[in-house]
Amino acid sequence: MKQDFLLTIVSFITSFDDPDYFYYLRIIKRKKDNPDVDMTTSKTIKSYCIDSFQELLDLQPEITRICDVNNARAMLYLNKRSYKSIAMDVMKKTFNHIEANTFQYIKNAYDMACISRKAEKKYWIIDIDEVHNMDKTKLDDIIDRFRTKKHIILPTKTGIHLIVEPFDPREFKKEYPHIEIHKDSPINLYIPKFKTTC
Repeated sequence: MKQDFLLTIVSFITSFDDPDYFYYLRIIKRKKDNPDVDMTTSKTIKSYCIDSFQELLDLQPEITRICDVNNARAMLYLNKRSYKSIAMDVMKKTFNHIEANTFQYIKNAYDMACISRKAEKKYWIIDIDEVHNMDKTKLDDIIDRFRTKKHIILPTKTGIHLIVEPFDPREFKKEYPHIEIHKDSPINLYIPKFKTTC
């Protein structure tokens, strides 16, 4: 994680001016990245509630170390979460598990609430990969026509992420049916060098 990359992302999203809001970061060990490991799905190694840009910078050595050791990736949700809303969701999820006698899942209630909770302010990710055979002219056309007033282009291992504010996607999906729009997905902050998948 380079400081300028983090600064670009965080300054693009918003300032940390409301103590009720935070950004949710997960370190995820994916089956796709670890085919030889006996696991059926992705596993959260550790999660963080980020309250400031400085906190994210201070955590950078710890996050990269955990990722390297576990062959995992650090992923940041662009849409901020509310501590109050998450707390209410955790209470509901905990009660539901108690009622269903699934006590073993209560420990995951906070992470599940952070993942599933709809954000008040949203940013979408237009996920453009090399497999879409997107030449510069087509790419520029997408950026010019579908970007919003506030947008950013982030490089990925297989293409780019065009991060935009929500828009009417109907015209876009007609012209580019194979390009995905992620409406509340995280972006990769750090991936160990020895990963071979994307």
